[in-house]
Amino acid sequence: MDHAAAERWVTISALAVLGIYAYRRLAEPASTAAPKAKELAGIGPPPPLGTFATAWGFTFLVIAVIAEAAPGLGAGFALLVATADFLTNAQSALDDVIRLEKPAAKQPAASQTSSTKGTTTGG
Repeated sequence: MDHAAAERWVTISALAVLGIYAYRRLAEPASTAAPKAKELAGIGPPPPLGTFATAWGFTFLVIAVIAEAAPGLGAGFALLVATADFLTNAQSALDDVIRLEKPAAKQPAASQTSSTKGTTTGG
């Protein structure tokens, strides 16, 4: 594997991790407490943006250095990190999708509200 392919895999991996974080950040309530290591790994509510950027930025900096020295190893680590992040966050993301897909409780449907109002006929 050459340096360009390794760089591409590191970039794709970083974008995948960022995309998962962005989705969870938009779909879940933000954490107000100081983040713990498990939150950075994807368990529990998503950490604040600064903590996320610092932790994962350092992680991908190290992976980029490894990819520069040994392209195959760096690309492998990048894929491993993206896969682990996806598998760790998959349950939370699926729970969010299921929660967002459920209809709101006790909301009258549009046909029910129009049928309860008086109808007027033009003559």
